[in-house]
Amino acid sequence: MAKAKKDEEKPLKPADKIEIKESEDFFPGGASVNLDQETEAGNYLRDELALYLSRLLNDELKSQGQLEENLREWQKQYRGDKDPKSFPWAGCANVSIPLTRWLVDNIVVRIIDAIFGQKKVWMLRARKKEFVDLVEPLEDGLDWWQRWIIDFKKMIFSPILQAIKTGTGVVKISYRKEPKTVYRYASDEEKENKDLKKYKTDADPVVKDTLTKYDGVYIESVPREDFIISSEATSIDTAFMVGMRTYLREPQLKARVKSGLYYPGTYEQICAGDSYDDIKKDRAEGQGKVISEVKDKPIEIWELWLKYDVDNDGIEDDIVVVYHRKTGTILRAIYNPYFYGFRPFVDLVFNPVEYSFDGDGLCQVLESIQDEVDTIHNQRLDRMTLINSLVLLAREGSTQEKFDIYPGATIWVDDVTSAVQELKFSDQYPSTFNEEGLLMQYAQYVTGISPEAMGQPTAERPVAKEAMARLQQVGVKVKYGTENIRRQISKIGMRALCMFGQYQPHFRYEKQTKDGLFQSQTVEFPAEFLEEGINIDLYASSEMLNTEVRREINLTVYQLLSDYVTKMASMIQALTSAGVHQELKKYIIDVAEMSRKIVTRILDDFDIVDAEDLLKPLEQIINVQNAVMTPTPPQGPPQGGGGPPPQGMNPPQGM
Repeated sequence: MAKAKKDEEKPLKPADKIEIKESEDFFPGGASVNLDQETEAGNYLRDELALYLSRLLNDELKSQGQLEENLREWQKQYRGDKDPKSFPWAGCANVSIPLTRWLVDNIVVRIIDAIFGQKKVWMLRARKKEFVDLVEPLEDGLDWWQRWIIDFKKMIFSPILQAIKTGTGVVKISYRKEPKTVYRYASDEEKENKDLKKYKTDADPVVKDTLTKYDGVYIESVPREDFIISSEATSIDTAFMVGMRTYLREPQLKARVKSGLYYPGTYEQICAGDSYDDIKKDRAEGQGKVISEVKDKPIEIWELWLKYDVDNDGIEDDIVVVYHRKTGTILRAIYNPYFYGFRPFVDLVFNPVEYSFDGDGLCQVLESIQDEVDTIHNQRLDRMTLINSLVLLAREGSTQEKFDIYPGATIWVDDVTSAVQELKFSDQYPSTFNEEGLLMQYAQYVTGISPEAMGQPTAERPVAKEAMARLQQVGVKVKYGTENIRRQISKIGMRALCMFGQYQPHFRYEKQTKDGLFQSQTVEFPAEFLEEGINIDLYASSEMLNTEVRREINLTVYQLLSDYVTKMASMIQALTSAGVHQELKKYIIDVAEMSRKIVTRILDDFDIVDAEDLLKPLEQIINVQNAVMTPTPPQGPPQGGGGPPPQGMNPPQGM
């Protein structure tokens, strides 16, 4: 490893050498792995690592094959696509009730509304004193970044939808620098500069400028079929290997090799091209599109984050390898570039499964119910078709071999009574409406979506308290899944801050002022780890409530706080009064603290995330110690008359 340069301006004392970082290696993160070194077996590391990745990736993809097949079927189930059928006759009913889509979309829109229906997405709290002044600017900067820079709501929608639909959604957080090419007319000085490349036009010549389109933390969604993880792993950070698949066009690959991002010569090795996976083809077909692969075939590239001992010291190194599976070519190999050592992936799981990375999606849970509902519904349609369709029996040779039946038709027969007869089917059959309704209830029970959660009354005149209690009970399962999503969204915010702290220690953002304009702000990240000094959570409520319920809750909270503040003001007035005895003041302080704790619990039950900030302790309002120690003034003589006047004094006479 390269060594840090020594300070040669002035000599250092031996004690001072302990404080500087002369003897330490540079941080290896992001540095290239030496693939040309020889291993203990006498081979090059490049060859051994490529062979190992080939076996590892092929085994994991084979293990994930059934999941990819299920993803295709669940996608068809969500869209309502049915395989063709010809039983009991050709052209029989083959429709799908959008039960799965209805329940999935219902949960998705509730989660999206809960996250983005607030003023801000993330709320920060300081855990150490040195981070107190950073909380507000970091919170404002994080909100500006997610709202105006990356459009976080759009980025997170697909992973949330896939998490609810098929079980697991994946998000990648990375630091990205994107260039942008613009053209402009050359200035007079640039026209005379012969070393500057210019382009001819019908008018004045133009020059090309390469600008920075974006330089910062970026979030992208990763389809589950493009994400790979060790089959025995249950979490991303502890997994032996995780990775994602991307598709590059030949010009993109060539540009990355030319820029030095990928190793030289790799373009010629893998430029033959691959093809998109079947899931992407089915998804495009469902949208009425066709993926073209004739002229410009995509190239399948894997970005793998794994543990591998690259320097033969007996300790596994956390490395990142860009790999082409078809040719076994390593395009790039570096050490984990992040200070915190995490992998830049976050998984979203709504219904976790024990000892498993993937969760259960609603498509999997509702698969059998959806098939049964479709079967019963199609059978009822076929039965109605038999009842409403006219079937005739005609004696052979009684009339023409072929004739059409239509309203007002005249058909000539030899014998009216026996030539043509109608074959009637009984219109009495057991109704399937009740059975289909029962299946709907089963689907609602298993997903946690009930009429109460949909805002539909279950009684003619429902009682408010009873409705709220039923809503809370039936929403427990949805709340549990929502809490799982909330926790991972908080992790995304924290890791975004960590990346900003590493790559942009002087973070610049825009803050909207009262007049609606944006003003540039700067925050300097501390040298300490942010995770040790800041907690991050969502402003979003964990309860799935509609607007009317939120309004009622806010009114109740307002009335509660108004009554609490009024009583606290009376207590403060008594504490600052010199006429109140010290023992009574101590009792008032105890009652005030007890009231604050009880009101805090009530606000927590209402899911008010900043309850502690709303209810300040009494010590932060007044000087409690001085108020208690204020001596009680001596009691003065009683005012007013009473009793006879002293002896020797006569009462005043009237004038």
